[in-house]
Amino acid sequence: MRKLLGVILFCLAAFPAFAEVSLPRILSDNMVLQQKDKVHLWGNAAPGRTISVRASWDSTEYRTKSGQDGSWDILINTPAATAEPQSITISDGTPLTLNNILIGEVWLCSGQSNMYMPVGGFSDQPVEGGLQAILDAPAQKLIRIANVKREESASPMDDCTVSWSCCSPETVQVTSAVAYFFADQLSRSLEGIPVGIICTSYGGTPIQYWMPEQVFRRIVPADIAAARFPKREKKPNLVGGLYNAMIFPLTQFRVRGFLWYQGESNVAQNDWYNALLDGMARSWRDVWKNDSLPFYVVQIAPFSGKGSTRTERVKLIEAQIKTMETTPGVYVIPTTDLGEENCIHPAKKREVGMRAAASALNHTYGMTGIPCEAPSLKECQFVEGKAILTFDGLYGRGLSPWHGEVKGFEIAGKNRMFYKAIATVLPSKGQVEVHSPMVSEPVAVRYAYHNWTEANLKNGFGLPAWPFRTDDWDDVR
Repeated sequence: MRKLLGVILFCLAAFPAFAEVSLPRILSDNMVLQQKDKVHLWGNAAPGRTISVRASWDSTEYRTKSGQDGSWDILINTPAATAEPQSITISDGTPLTLNNILIGEVWLCSGQSNMYMPVGGFSDQPVEGGLQAILDAPAQKLIRIANVKREESASPMDDCTVSWSCCSPETVQVTSAVAYFFADQLSRSLEGIPVGIICTSYGGTPIQYWMPEQVFRRIVPADIAAARFPKREKKPNLVGGLYNAMIFPLTQFRVRGFLWYQGESNVAQNDWYNALLDGMARSWRDVWKNDSLPFYVVQIAPFSGKGSTRTERVKLIEAQIKTMETTPGVYVIPTTDLGEENCIHPAKKREVGMRAAASALNHTYGMTGIPCEAPSLKECQFVEGKAILTFDGLYGRGLSPWHGEVKGFEIAGKNRMFYKAIATVLPSKGQVEVHSPMVSEPVAVRYAYHNWTEANLKNGFGLPAWPFRTDDWDDVR
């Protein structure tokens, strides 16, 4: 008996058992893979093993070998989008099969609490249309959701806590409302193409936590970083910490683009936000090895913050808009009309998702006839005590307050004192005439230029005009 046991042990030592391959958690049942692409599969196995991959849509057998540390990776081709469930079998001798895979469009959605805010809302802050979305969830077969667990790390992680799920009342109500409404509109407008959303957000977090630490250090000098970007006591509190834990582990997964909703935690550093947003967008594209990935940025909405008449929030909005000029492939989604004076989490998330989808359909998918640009100031002329403002982004439909009088304009003379202005839309000209009896010789105009103010100028499709100013008087409040 002892002799037989010894033979068995010898054989086990000489011929080790097959070890099933292991995968990062983003590769799982129910996932969506980016269509018409070479998608990346990766994982671990015993060192030196031959790894074979077979996909249900492809007769090709893909093969690679695991390295000395057991890691392996491989690229496989994906077909055009399909809503028919597919499978992938990966084997080093013991097969592992991923089932119920769809092929379509994949978007990574990130930011702070306004991106994190779920379809079911927060306890005292609802999402308009949330109940309808939850009721419709069982019928929505084309959207898949991957919610990433919130955590930070001092160094880049190989994996994160995430899994893909199908739509159900339970999964939809805890998913980012902006991301879900964005995906829902994309899927409908793209005529039934599956859409996968990777939701990786964390409330109350500044932008520097979401980029590689070395990128932040390169942009912001050390002395300024210490004074203007102090480390906070509560966690998360690491520069680069959320990037390491919630972005880097996903960077091998192919995506179509990014949707970003953040900025509230950086209003005190609004003068640095353009450079930081530019740096983050470029760093994400670098690590995904694709310089053409589009970056859709949601404008932070008006909110009183430290005071309705203050301007630090609108200065951050200026920085967001400026990034469209400094960084190719960045588009900002307007929300000037969606804010709430006393709530930092506006309820109208469906509108945000719809507008983001309109921008993506136009700029990324090349769909014509989609209105997506906000009215923007093209020219300002001062004539006979009045300012004549000309706007772009009208789609031939002109401008309108939609209801009542135009609100949100101020005008000032050389003394730099701003007064509430009377504004009149000049029909069919794409222009607004602005004046005040308090200012006989105006030299500057502002629109929606406070943390919170009533502002209602829109184009014919309901897209709100950007906040703007024609001056550079930073000393004026």
